[in-house]
Amino acid sequence: MRKVLFIRNSFFGMSLSLLLAAFLPGCNNGGSGSNTGGGGTAPAAPTGLVATAGNAQVSLSWSASSGATSYKVQRSTTSGGPYTSVGSPTATTYTDTGLTNGTEYFYVVSAANATGTSANSAEVNATPMAPVTLPPVPTNPQATAGDAEVSLSWSASSGATSYNVQRSTTTGGPYTNVGTPTATTYTDIGLTNGTVYFYVVSAVNSAGTSANSTEVSATPMAPATTAEFTPLHLYYLSPAGSDNNSGTSPGEPWATPDHPVECGDVIVAAAGSYTNQFNQNWGSVSNCPSTSGGIDGKGGVYFATLLCAGPDLEACQVNAGVNNYGFDIEQESNWAVEGFKTTTDGEDNGDAVTPAFDGACGGNKGPCNGVYHHFAFINDIAYNSADGFGPSGYDQQGKYGVDYLAIVGDIAQNSAQGNPTSWYCVAAIDIVAPANYDTQPGTHLYEYGNFSYNNQTNCETDVENYMFDTWDANGYSNQGVSQNNMGWLSGRFGFQVTDQQINPTTATVFILNNTLYGSNQLDASSWADGDINIQDSNSNGTSIWGGLTIQNNLVEENQAWQGGDSSQGPVYAFQIGGPYSNVTVGGSGSENYFSGLATTCRGNACAPSSAPYGAASFGTASQLGTNYYTSPAFNNPSDLIKNQSGTPNCSGFINTTACMGYNATTQKLTNPSAIYDLQPSASGASSAGYQLPSTTCVTSGPVYEYYPAWLKGVVYLQWNSSTQTITENADLVTKPCGL
Repeated sequence: MRKVLFIRNSFFGMSLSLLLAAFLPGCNNGGSGSNTGGGGTAPAAPTGLVATAGNAQVSLSWSASSGATSYKVQRSTTSGGPYTSVGSPTATTYTDTGLTNGTEYFYVVSAANATGTSANSAEVNATPMAPVTLPPVPTNPQATAGDAEVSLSWSASSGATSYNVQRSTTTGGPYTNVGTPTATTYTDIGLTNGTVYFYVVSAVNSAGTSANSTEVSATPMAPATTAEFTPLHLYYLSPAGSDNNSGTSPGEPWATPDHPVECGDVIVAAAGSYTNQFNQNWGSVSNCPSTSGGIDGKGGVYFATLLCAGPDLEACQVNAGVNNYGFDIEQESNWAVEGFKTTTDGEDNGDAVTPAFDGACGGNKGPCNGVYHHFAFINDIAYNSADGFGPSGYDQQGKYGVDYLAIVGDIAQNSAQGNPTSWYCVAAIDIVAPANYDTQPGTHLYEYGNFSYNNQTNCETDVENYMFDTWDANGYSNQGVSQNNMGWLSGRFGFQVTDQQINPTTATVFILNNTLYGSNQLDASSWADGDINIQDSNSNGTSIWGGLTIQNNLVEENQAWQGGDSSQGPVYAFQIGGPYSNVTVGGSGSENYFSGLATTCRGNACAPSSAPYGAASFGTASQLGTNYYTSPAFNNPSDLIKNQSGTPNCSGFINTTACMGYNATTQKLTNPSAIYDLQPSASGASSAGYQLPSTTCVTSGPVYEYYPAWLKGVVYLQWNSSTQTITENADLVTKPCGL
């Protein structure tokens, strides 16, 4: 037995308790913060602790501690504690659930064995968050060039709070961020004209940025408001001229255009009053298209052009008198007429209808001997006439008629008077019975940027602002387009398509971005009528020619009944006859606005499903397509009717668009004016109906797609009397680049 010495309180300065511990069995020194209890080796503190945030939870992991049989996870909302124990896992992972998203949590983990717990690990923290879905990549990016700027647009990305617009001068980047818009449009300004810029757009939300959109590019350019036009030959004409003159100088002017000329030639007509100089007095045109001159020296011009010398649209007045044509390009091809104001002095009473502007086959030059082609009436005015613009064919055997016709930027007012005594009635702008000159692809018959209004008469039929009439007469097989026109206060239909079912035809028709208001102003009949009215002669056919597409039009009525008389038929913004299988109306992204006041449905189906009705079908409900049946909310129809429907006075204006209220060069819209009054204010309606023209040419879109290449260099020409030169101006309509 060990002998123990008891010393009072110290042993050479050592405390009694330490002294006893040195000699008593079962006692030794433990580590700091450790308590072994009954003995054994304490586990090491956990290392490598990692906290990963999730949705209302935090996942923890750490490295295994030697000797540990379990762990204690402790949590606090304050760095450094105090901590609360939330779990005692035996593995080296733990998920703390049921937390509050957005709150920051602090954790320590201690290792434990059978005898106690080691010191805590180092502290870690995490903030649980709800999962955030990245917005999808922006789609449908578009880049439109302007003067030292590029306007961008794209489709909205779900969940995006903003977008990054990035630019480069090299395709594929590297890109520089130039803007962070919250809307889906952005205009990048201060650019260098003539430089190609490349853009991508990324969608951004609270979680970061999505992948880029596809790349788009644009080249800003200063507005090309004019381009010099070099005529192949230049001739002169005047009211007091003589066809015995040379026509090669203002002192030796011709009296008529009845002289052999070539494509690319221009005849400058002096300002003044004309009568019958242009009624069937036209010469032959050769060497078409031209191979030199024009706007680029390379030619490509399909017309000899008769051009008013100006200085405005009131300068060259033509009045051929009743039963006479203002312009009748009889049995000659490749003529354009520009800058004339013409009347035929009311309705006809003879044996025909004589339009103010006509390119035709038949009449005083003798029997037709073929198909005549390439007529263009540009920047002209017809008023108080039996017919405004009536280029047509007459034969129904497929041998004779007219092809390649353009009516661009014209005005037709009170010019569907027709010939009531013979029941020969027309529309103010009327393309009748064309015939195939050839079957080359692309647009052959074109109405674009026109204004046709207040066309009312006592004629029993027709009396429309616009009509595509009887294209089946000669089995016509080419493409016709009517786009970006305006029409209001028609006697009957605003736009009529009539299939007489005479001969099989594969002609295709597109009626796009037109604005029409207030049709059927006359007491016409008890039949139902539409502002856009589609029918065949029996209203029971299965097709309209080779196919018809009606999209992005704005149509609104100002009365429920024809002539405002409830004893007459109802008026719809749109009406379609039989069960036609090849007519497309509206559609997603191409909807028409059809707004009517009709309270009775005369068709097999009407839309909307309850009155007032905007559209009616005498075939099936599906023929009505997908459209909006709400008002476009035009700016001022009251002013349109009261103040903008009389004989146009274009004094001081060199083009019809400016005369009607919009200056494309200055981008100024006059209030009030016809164009201003018919601008829509309804949400989403701005991309439908008549589109304001731009002096910047386009490389995509419906105008680019349908504008005929054979109009190169002639839309529209202007004579400069001080310099004796001709320019092609860009402020009448929007044009494709290079044309």
